[in-house]
Amino acid sequence: MKLVTVAACLFCLNMFVSAQNMDDRLSQIYPKEELAKLKENSPKEYRLVLHALDNGCYVTKAPEGKSEGFTQTITWNKSTAPTYVELAKEFGIKLENFNQYIRMSGTANMVVVKSRYVLENEISNQK
Repeated sequence: MKLVTVAACLFCLNMFVSAQNMDDRLSQIYPKEELAKLKENSPKEYRLVLHALDNGCYVTKAPEGKSEGFTQTITWNKSTAPTYVELAKEFGIKLENFNQYIRMSGTANMVVVKSRYVLENEISNQK
């Protein structure tokens, strides 16, 4: 019985620590007051933004010869792929109702920022 209690406590502690890390990343792009209001008044929107932290964008090869349809071009000099938090902080990227295609200057790659619709479907399919 003690083992079950200890395991449950560790599980709860892990969930709490994970939630705090997510809040820390969100606080890099949202003021704390706005984040608190969002969490309390719009839990669905808050869950969407949390999901976007790890799932909001990805890097892929840009279609050859395509020069139109990009929402913007960015210069990305880091060796790692950009995250949603970095795109929001450094380039003002926000979640939209459409996918955003962002050319990565000097490479054959682009970043795709998923639409709200895509992210909402991912969340609903996780249940």
